Amino acid sequence: MSYKEWKYSDDSISKEWRDERGRLHKEDGPAFISTCKDGTIKREEFWCRGRRHNIAGPAITCYNNDGSIFVEHYYINDVSRYLGSDKEGFWVLWDMLNKREREHPSILKLMLRHT
Repeated sequence: MSYKEWKYSDDSISKEWRDERGRLHKEDGPAFISTCKDGTIKREEFWCRGRRHNIAGPAITCYNNDGSIFVEHYYINDVSRYLGSDKEGFWVLWDMLNKREREHPSILKLMLRHT
C-alpha cells in the first residue's frame, strides 16, 4: 500500500492511499481525505480496490466550513445507492451485501441507526 500527500498554496492538504496496483484503497478508513489549512476535513472518500465502497455509511462525504455535513453519497462496489434514513433504505443496503459483509461489525452500527 502506498500513501501520498499534497500540500497546496492555500495550505490545504490532500491525502490518498493506494493498493499495489495503484487503485485507491484503504480498509480501515477513507482512502482520500482533503483538509483545509486549519485541519478541518472538507471531503472524505472510502474506496476498496478502486471502487467507491462503504458498507458502514456514506462512501463520499463533503463538509461545510463549520464541519457540518454538506452532502453524502452512498456506494457499494461503485454502485450508487440512496439509502435514506428509514428502515426501507437499510434493507436495500442489506440486500446488496454478501455474507461476509453482513457479518462485518460496522454493519451493526448502521443497522441500529436505520432500524
